Amino acid sequence: MRIWFSPYQLQPLNVLNALDTGQIREGVLLKIELNELGVGYADCHPWMTFGDENWRDQIKSLQEDRPLPLISRSLELAQWDASFRHRGESLFPSAPLLKSHYTLADYSQFSLPLLEQIVGQDFNILKLKLGSDLQRDFGFLRRLLPIVPEGLRIRLDFNSMMTPEVLGPWLGSLGHEFLGRLDFIEDPFKYDAETWLAFKEKWQVRLAIDQSLSIQRDLRGADVLVVKPGRTSGEVIDHCVEKWGDKRWVFTHAMDHPVGRMMALAFAMNFYLVNPEKEDVGGFESSPIYGSSLFDRQIFQQGALQLGTEGKGVGFDAQLEELEWNPLHI
Repeated sequence: MRIWFSPYQLQPLNVLNALDTGQIREGVLLKIELNELGVGYADCHPWMTFGDENWRDQIKSLQEDRPLPLISRSLELAQWDASFRHRGESLFPSAPLLKSHYTLADYSQFSLPLLEQIVGQDFNILKLKLGSDLQRDFGFLRRLLPIVPEGLRIRLDFNSMMTPEVLGPWLGSLGHEFLGRLDFIEDPFKYDAETWLAFKEKWQVRLAIDQSLSIQRDLRGADVLVVKPGRTSGEVIDHCVEKWGDKRWVFTHAMDHPVGRMMALAFAMNFYLVNPEKEDVGGFESSPIYGSSLFDRQIFQQGALQLGTEGKGVGFDAQLEELEWNPLHI
């Protein structure tokens, strides 16, 4: 297998989560060539705040033939892309078409016109990233609740910044009406099966885990598995489907390059194609995250409905051809 790489930078429009400061994000696209399949592409987008090595160390690990888990997954996805390009097919099946939630990572940007836009585009789930200032979060939610249409559900994501002792009373103070509007709470605090089970029972909420899945992990405490196809190996996903098939499976991208975001959408569409009973609203929207690029302009979406791209494999055929690719010397 021959490998090339192309580094990139993304300029966030706002902070992306409670641990983020809005700095430029860096990653690397991979291009591989296989004798039997030809060329395939994938994204590798590290999050150092969540323990990843930066993209340079990811590439170095390939050069030294000791690939880190994140870039190993990128190679898997590049081979998946190559197999579809080889057959001249798109990664995106014609059905099912999936809807995305709307992510509001920085609610200081919230306004009534934005809410009207969200509702008008048929988003029926609003995802809020909270946790950096719980008192301020409380004030925002109390102001939000009276103006949110009845059909709009809410997902909260705390990036594991809370403790059960703090989060429980905070939730209780928001009242039953608010709790009734919650779809789930994602990563409220560090995962422990027994602690999560006790918290769910006490506060009557659904909890979602978005910390790397693993074959060994006891997931009894989670109602929802949030799966990022760019960060979780196919072997782990297959194992967890077999062992935890009774859970809800919600797919999201990793706020990465458009290639990575569309790879996540394509993976979810193919997953739900063979598991239709598990179809759910995921996290695939692109427009509110980074400044628009030539890649973003190749993405088709109709409000909340995510339609993918044109072309072979994950698409972006012309844009990927035009990039400057550096050969990986092993």
